[in-house]
Amino acid sequence: MSRRTSRVASTIQRSLQTLLSRGLNDPRVHGLITITKVKVTEDMTRAVISISVLPSEHQDLTLHGLRSASKYLRREVGNMMSIRRLPAFSFELDHAIKREIEVLKALERVRQERIDRGLPPLSQDEEESALAENAKNNETPPAAEQSSAVSEDSSGAAQP
Repeated sequence: MSRRTSRVASTIQRSLQTLLSRGLNDPRVHGLITITKVKVTEDMTRAVISISVLPSEHQDLTLHGLRSASKYLRREVGNMMSIRRLPAFSFELDHAIKREIEVLKALERVRQERIDRGLPPLSQDEEESALAENAKNNETPPAAEQSSAVSEDSSGAAQP
């Protein structure tokens, strides 16, 4: 990623997070929405925005609402930025935070089981190696390689 595309991605992320924190008038979009990463293509035509939604029951509906509002969000972000041509927005779910929460819960269960059995707790190194192993096993492939990625055409309709 070039310096320019990374700067644009960072600015888009901050601007979108500001807009989403103010809220949208779409009842489908609710819950704690976090923009985890923004990837801008080198030709600056598309920005893939990864989001995390908590609670997870709202994530599909929220994703649908954000995809519907993508043109509005793009226009508002464009008003906040000084850029000649803003990339088209494409939203996708990022499950990394959910996996991290599951790993932390699993570590807590192991700690509790060790305490219940009278064993010493895991050392910091053992916990870190377990977390690193989990991160390596659950690494998400880039959006271009994901077969389940959904993009939007110019009419705003989802395309597989």
